[in-house]
Amino acid sequence: MLHRLSVLSAAALLAGCASTDAPMKETAPQFTEAEKAEMSTEEKAEVYNASVAQEEDRVVCRRVTPTGSHRSKTVCRTVSEAAVEREAAQETLRKGRGTSFKPGN
Repeated sequence: MLHRLSVLSAAALLAGCASTDAPMKETAPQFTEAEKAEMSTEEKAEVYNASVAQEEDRVVCRRVTPTGSHRSKTVCRTVSEAAVEREAAQETLRKGRGTSFKPGN
C-alpha cells in the first residue's frame, strides 16, 4: 500500500511538473522514463526546483500523518499553494474568534 502511494504521489508530481506554466530555466536536466521511475519523490522535487526560475513555483514536500491514521504520507505543493492554504486557514481562525462562546451571556 505504501509503495502504491509513493508511486501515485510521484506520478502526480511528474504530471504537475509537465503541466505547469512556470517559467523554466534553459539548463533543466532531461531524464528518461526509467530514470524518473527510480527517483524518490524528494529527488524529483529537487530536480524540478532546480529547473524553475521563480521562488513561488518551487515544490516543497513533507511527510504528514492524517488524523486517525498511523501511516504517514508525502504531500507536495508549491510555495504559492502553501501560502494560499496558510492564508485561508488564518482567515478561518479570525472569523471563528468572533463567534466563540462567552461566559456570562
